[in-house]
Amino acid sequence: MVAEGIVINDRYRLDRVIGRGGMADVYAGHDSLLDRPVAVKVPLPAYRDDDRFARRFAKEARAAAALNHPNVVAIFDRGDDGEIPYLVMELVTGSSLRSMIDTRGFTETEALAIARDVCAGLEYAHDHGFVHRDLKPDNVLLTDDGVIKVTDFGIVRAIGDRSITSTRPLGSVAYVSPEQATGREVDARSDLYSLGVVLYEMLTGTRPFEADSPVKVALAHIETAPTPPRDVVHSISPATEAVVLRALQKSPDDRFASAGEMLAAIERASQGTEAATAVLPAEVAGAPTAVDGDAPTAAIDAPTLPPFPQGGDAGPGDTTAAPHDPGTSAPRRDRARNLAGSTRQRVAVGALAVLAVIVGALLFPSAGVVDVPELVGIDGQDARAVLADRDLGIFVTGFDEDAGLPDGAVVRTDPPAGSRMRRGGVVKVVLSGPPED
Repeated sequence: MVAEGIVINDRYRLDRVIGRGGMADVYAGHDSLLDRPVAVKVPLPAYRDDDRFARRFAKEARAAAALNHPNVVAIFDRGDDGEIPYLVMELVTGSSLRSMIDTRGFTETEALAIARDVCAGLEYAHDHGFVHRDLKPDNVLLTDDGVIKVTDFGIVRAIGDRSITSTRPLGSVAYVSPEQATGREVDARSDLYSLGVVLYEMLTGTRPFEADSPVKVALAHIETAPTPPRDVVHSISPATEAVVLRALQKSPDDRFASAGEMLAAIERASQGTEAATAVLPAEVAGAPTAVDGDAPTAAIDAPTLPPFPQGGDAGPGDTTAAPHDPGTSAPRRDRARNLAGSTRQRVAVGALAVLAVIVGALLFPSAGVVDVPELVGIDGQDARAVLADRDLGIFVTGFDEDAGLPDGAVVRTDPPAGSRMRRGGVVKVVLSGPPED
């Protein structure tokens, strides 16, 4: 049994819980052999009995222990004390970025400095074969010395037989990439999308996609263009907005090709020079009501927030974004809607996009268009494979206990079979069986 005060493997004492996620608890502890403070991650009981989970936990923990970068939380050890697998990490004392966002605003200079260090950590991890898959403010820590560290690289990921993309897609829904939400292959560019969401939130005080349910948020990531940051906070520089919009592109091919490329663009923006070319959205959507957030992951917070280190003179913009406050989200939404008017730039971009679609339809009427196959009655995992063969994604919008089909089978689709869709589109499905927890 895992409890505060126990000693694992006659070496690691678990003192107190400092982080609690959906699959593991993190304890502040002490390494008696090396006489140093540590953080110990222990999977929850439901996952300790899953052999596949345990094997993956051990494999990824061994690999993650090889990561050694100042912007990545260090992994010291892993092991198994009888039936309890554990992971020993560097204990970071300071604040999570989540706490900072919730309690203070950021200048553009500060937001870019944080994003730069996160991107540096991602670049190193990606170069060593790791994709984070759950990058969010809870997993970004600021030490008492002002060092940014990213935690939870590839450790303790959900393994579920029914998981295609469910109403709880892998990764925190507020920061999940479109390909992750639709069950497609995830690579390093998915982390860059999540970093784009985090940077947007630091700059504006709100997330690009908010709604009254996780499913609606996930669908917005898939289908809706974000409100440009400068429509929310006018003082944001065009170069910084270009970085954010490039990172938030729906297609991975339209984002930065690597963390190194995004890092270079952030550095150029922070120096006030022209950043990478933005891929501007053709439509702009206002932000609906806030969704009740995701469970915090390994958020290690001190009683008071350390001052953010100033990196020289003020950057392109020095206006501080308001901290995220669910109780005041409506005024921010109203301001975003009022500011998100039809600027000449967006009208021009939208007109060009429409023109391109019309010309493409006239010259190549069937290019990039496929039929939605018949999926009703087949297993959801098989449905994903069938759709992938046609370059279509899948998104589970709910479950039907009274369908009379085996659990996990497709009950209905939107659009229905025989409909025509462009490649890259997403088919929404309802599966048979009880709702997932």
